[in-house]
Amino acid sequence: MTVEVFKTDIQNPAEGMAMTIKILEHLSGYRITFDLEDCDKVMRIASKNGEIDVEAVLETGAAYAKKIELLGE
Repeated sequence: MTVEVFKTDIQNPAEGMAMTIKILEHLSGYRITFDLEDCDKVMRIASKNGEIDVEAVLETGAAYAKKIELLGE
């Protein structure tokens, strides 16, 4: 299983659900969870089917005016 962790500016569960839907429209097979209590508004993406397309995740966020950046860079 591959997991990537992202810092976001997503503020509430409704925004998180909307972003999850948008990401999964383009990139199926991922499990996406949020920790909105964390100061970084963490989004975790897990994939059992190989690597996570980080660039596509970042582009999807930008397309919907959401700040998403890979943690640990």
